[in-house]
Amino acid sequence: MRFRTTKTPPPYLNRRDQLRMLAMVGSLSLVVVAAILAGRPENWYWLTGKPGQKDAPTGDVSGHDVVDHRVASRHDELGPGVVRVVPAPQSPDDVTESPATEGVQADLEKLSSVEDNTIGVLPGERDAYYNLLDKAAKSRAGVLARNGTSEFTYTVLMLESERYRGRLLTLDGTLHRLSKLEVGENEYGISELYEGWILTVDSGNDPYRVVVSEVPEGLPADGSLNTSVRVRMTGYFFKRFGYMTQDHRLYTAPLLLGKRIRRVPGRSSASDDDVGLTPYIAGFALLLAAMIGTMLWRFSCSDRRFQKRHLQRLTEASSEAISAINDLPTTDVNEMFRQMEQASESDESPPDVSA
Repeated sequence: MRFRTTKTPPPYLNRRDQLRMLAMVGSLSLVVVAAILAGRPENWYWLTGKPGQKDAPTGDVSGHDVVDHRVASRHDELGPGVVRVVPAPQSPDDVTESPATEGVQADLEKLSSVEDNTIGVLPGERDAYYNLLDKAAKSRAGVLARNGTSEFTYTVLMLESERYRGRLLTLDGTLHRLSKLEVGENEYGISELYEGWILTVDSGNDPYRVVVSEVPEGLPADGSLNTSVRVRMTGYFFKRFGYMTQDHRLYTAPLLLGKRIRRVPGRSSASDDDVGLTPYIAGFALLLAAMIGTMLWRFSCSDRRFQKRHLQRLTEASSEAISAINDLPTTDVNEMFRQMEQASESDESPPDVSA
């Protein structure tokens, strides 16, 4: 039975519903964009640091002259009309030795054979290399620290290496990697050395490489240092040291040779700037989650109101339909069965044969 009604169905695509659908599409787009951004490794550097920042420089220092981190070729040839200008090594006579520096002054004659932008320590540099390490190991740490200077920057050191070669420099920064070095044969009896990579405020993501004979207790020297540690170190500047990274790229870093790395009390973190951003990023994530949760809750409440107001009205029978049903004739079921039984008995009665 079909009942006709003059009422039209409610408009499901009215302005309110369209706004809801638009909000849902916007939320879905926001989730898709967030997923795309989260899939880019560079967007997580604030938390993990840039790949290779523990063992390779990654760029220039802003506000300074450009530093060329490429390793120089030892077999390059000059073209016609090209002149190479090489700064003259510093003469020992140019250095005035004071009582404070007596005993810790580097032998500049030995350092005259040192070459910048070469991979590793060359055979002709080994004697000067181990001589500075031996001098640092035999000197008192306090004497080295008093004669070390921090009046330099990473950029100036890379651009004017000849000027600082053999000078005691003091680094204050964060230690990002520490490992034990294999020591070659030497006449100074050195048998144990450690390699560290230190980042300072002015060096950014470009590290200093330091080699020492003593390290603080409690720090793993197997390359498994998983957090950066605030340290201070005084050592002799040796050269711009060339090395190869894990992705087979060549870089250079200032190489300092010293006695020990001293741990400085303070907070240890991958980067002070990165830690400072963490609360803001976490707060933004919580705010975004709260907004999405509120939106979903409002959608749920609106759906319940829609069901209560519209679906109930659509499924409820009209008064005309109820009146039409009441006017229909009714039949008693018991009476219907009784009539059926009587009709069956009359059909089964035997025929009259008396005739």
